[in-house]
Amino acid sequence: MHFVIFAGGEFKRSKSSQEAIKNADKIIAADSGAKTAVSQNVIPIAVIGDFDSIDKKTEDFLKNKKSKFIKFPKEKDKTDTDLAVEYAFKNKATKITILGAFGKRIDHAITNLLLTNNKVPISFIDGNQIIWIEKGPKKIQIIGKPKDILSLIPLSQKVTNIKTEGLYYPLKNENLILGRSRGVSNLFLKNDAQVVFKKGILLFVHTKL
Repeated sequence: MHFVIFAGGEFKRSKSSQEAIKNADKIIAADSGAKTAVSQNVIPIAVIGDFDSIDKKTEDFLKNKKSKFIKFPKEKDKTDTDLAVEYAFKNKATKITILGAFGKRIDHAITNLLLTNNKVPISFIDGNQIIWIEKGPKKIQIIGKPKDILSLIPLSQKVTNIKTEGLYYPLKNENLILGRSRGVSNLFLKNDAQVVFKKGILLFVHTKL
């Protein structure tokens, strides 16, 4: 069950975002993300949050379209996007894609980016970039095209025994260290790339050209 979540940050329309919307089984929105959904001619099945940023016009329109509104107190321990992710978990999501997760608030952007779950893969689409996190041990096959950019950024102190194939700068059973930039801006040599690593937490950023 693929859930797409419209968060309240900046939405950048792209081929990747449109494919995610088209292939979604269910679409929900986090607070003002509802307005973004409507701008893309999408009616979310549910809108979740404290509703401190959704405009009344959008709210009235979606209530008329029978979207479910799930309201939380303004003083709460979780962000609206976090609550939307929890809703997807509880409703049997097997895959989650988040749109509009980033914007002017860097604290929200970082928090959204770190919303991850070992059982349900979560990815973010920001224009032509697809971002996700993997925990080792893992073997990942990534579909792209020559000259696409792939950045591998360690989120744990060390990500160990990394091997790559199909990239311009290969890693051959090497480590990436938190706070160092070695894994940034690698390039696809062909239509797919492979990344294998043993231990650690690795952030993937695939920029499609």
